[in-house]
Amino acid sequence: MPQIEVKNVGFQYAKSEERDSALKRISFSIEKGEFVSLVGKNGCGKSTLAKLLNGLFEPSEGTVLVTGVDTSNEDTIFEVRSKAGMVFQNPDNQMVATIVEDDVAFGPENLGVEPSEIVKRVDDSLAAVGMTEYKTATASRLSGGQKQRIAIAGVLAMKPEILILDEATSMLDPDGREDVMSVVKKMNEDGITVINITHDMSEVALSQRVIALKEGEIIFDGTPKALFDSTEILKRANLDLPPVGKLKRTLVESGIKIEGDTLDEDELAEEIWQSLK
Repeated sequence: MPQIEVKNVGFQYAKSEERDSALKRISFSIEKGEFVSLVGKNGCGKSTLAKLLNGLFEPSEGTVLVTGVDTSNEDTIFEVRSKAGMVFQNPDNQMVATIVEDDVAFGPENLGVEPSEIVKRVDDSLAAVGMTEYKTATASRLSGGQKQRIAIAGVLAMKPEILILDEATSMLDPDGREDVMSVVKKMNEDGITVINITHDMSEVALSQRVIALKEGEIIFDGTPKALFDSTEILKRANLDLPPVGKLKRTLVESGIKIEGDTLDEDELAEEIWQSLK
């Protein structure tokens, strides 16, 4: 059984709100351990979909199942949210405590975890994101990238099976973005399913699968390479190639033969070196 199932899901915002369009009867599934990027221009429905997967929103029609649990069932909503942790765009808006260890402990405390287990989870989660030395630091004094790593640690402390990132790196500088994505990649390698909503096509290149949305509908579902190879889909979704993809295309068009399909900068550099020998 898929870990996530979205079946004919539609969502309509209240007419009194500024946005009245959202999702239009979309369907897809995600298997355990996948790394999926959700892409598309602003207003296409990405963040709405993320909130549906986490149970923050209920679908207007259709069904969302997370590990077989219906997200519309109020009796099991905390089970859904404990399995599908979410990290948002602004790191400052996610801090609930002054001291780092208290912030990371907040989630498991609300789940009723035993105090001795909470201490262990805080230590393990901070170690997983490389922030152990900041355990007693004042959260407000951390950099944006460090705050996002603390936010991820807070999710990890709840022992989730799924990590949902809603533009989690968009407010970070390049170093902070790289730090956060290296943590996310490691979590995925350790078995956690990752769903990353992003405009950064370099992040898309890290994923195994891409779902592109336009005006509330899925217009692409496939590998990053297949997306980057499709000029038509990129144009329809208002997307662009990542820098390494642009470089690769320029090299190929200039007559340099590149054998592999890599979108990794270091691997591409090696391929270029081999092609010039």
